[in-house]
Amino acid sequence: IAGVEIDKVHVTFNQSAQVAAYIFYTAAIQTNGAPEPALMEALFAYVQDASDTVTEEERKSQLTGIFKTYNLASPYELTEEQHKQIYQKLSEAEQLVSSAEIASVPAFLVQGKYLVESSAHESIEDMANTISYLSKLESK
Repeated sequence: IAGVEIDKVHVTFNQSAQVAAYIFYTAAIQTNGAPEPALMEALFAYVQDASDTVTEEERKSQLTGIFKTYNLASPYELTEEQHKQIYQKLSEAEQLVSSAEIASVPAFLVQGKYLVESSAHESIEDMANTISYLSKLESK
């Protein structure tokens, strides 16, 4: 809507968000940072479905199956180097969140210096117009 490229960063305020970020970055490092939308949907559904009737071993098998469907290694099958890459991505995200003083989500940081307040906008279109405007300002 805003006509600008939007990059994602994970805000990890709690353990479940950290797990979700780790799963996302597992996919991202194996797909040049652009996992297929269908994979993202499957991973999102996996993270959201925290059923009490499924054992930890079954959850592990489910996650591994999702990654196998896309010919990717699951978080349980990564090399030490891949784990390091993920920790680096998590660290970079945490630094960005901290320096931008993001306290809630969703948050939009434009050009690395303008934090768009979602609550200050009446609609998605209004917020898209703000993001578009800020993205066109010259970096100074």
